[in-house]
Amino acid sequence: MSLFLLHSYSDTKYSLIRCYVKGLKEEEISESTVKEYGFYSDSKSDWLSGRYPVPLITLKGVDSSRIESICIRGGKRVLPPQESKELAYLSGVVLGDGHVKGYTRHLGYPLYAIIIEKLETHYSRDILPSIIKSIFGLRPKVYFHTRKSRLVRISIASKIIHRVFTNLLKLSAGAKTSNPLIVISEWSDELKLQFVAGLFDTDGGRSGGSYSLGNNLKEVIDFARIVLEQKGIKTKTYTQQNKNAVYYHLYVRQKSRDNFLQTVPVLNERKFEKRNNSKIAMGGI
Repeated sequence: MSLFLLHSYSDTKYSLIRCYVKGLKEEEISESTVKEYGFYSDSKSDWLSGRYPVPLITLKGVDSSRIESICIRGGKRVLPPQESKELAYLSGVVLGDGHVKGYTRHLGYPLYAIIIEKLETHYSRDILPSIIKSIFGLRPKVYFHTRKSRLVRISIASKIIHRVFTNLLKLSAGAKTSNPLIVISEWSDELKLQFVAGLFDTDGGRSGGSYSLGNNLKEVIDFARIVLEQKGIKTKTYTQQNKNAVYYHLYVRQKSRDNFLQTVPVLNERKFEKRNNSKIAMGGI
């Protein structure tokens, strides 16, 4: 996962994504990029000393593993994302029941956010925010809506985290697409299973004595089916059509119900049988 993909050529000098690099050397800073963006000559000294973060775009030959944190000028530091169980699981959650927001507010300032809305439960109130914090080092804002229904709105308002989902994981603002599967298909079997768990915890649940997953993207259902079938979990698919859309479903056959619960690390206790401990379900995080 290349963190340098977080950069966008639409970024101005003052909106560049920056980072703190362990053991940064002068030869690892591109002189031509420094001049292109009009940085002062003493900026390099501040970057090398670690006094200020260095813009990602100015780095050359730096391995992502040496990047300790990422930020925007004057903003909070974010932990550099890694291909992990937690990020794979959260990717399934966001593709399943989340929204990638990116638009300009009425005052002209851009808003970048990842939004997840769920019924208020221990899962939405505590587990999801904790997973997000473990990945990025920032706890998301959690809003409680009680007038019409007990909903929890989890908001990750961060340009950097927005770029993680759009630039690295290929999620799109607005209508969802199957593009993230291009990235996820390259992950290990363990991470793919975490991704499917995130899908089931948001777009899935109990159905006819077993469990099912619904999504408006056939490619997502097909991908999840392949992952489950490789683990010996027998499934079937069917479609549900109305006037406006077609919805695709993946049903876990009843004979594979126990295998599903033992194999897929789902965390949403409201939808699935109670697990012993959410940390155990996520593999000890």
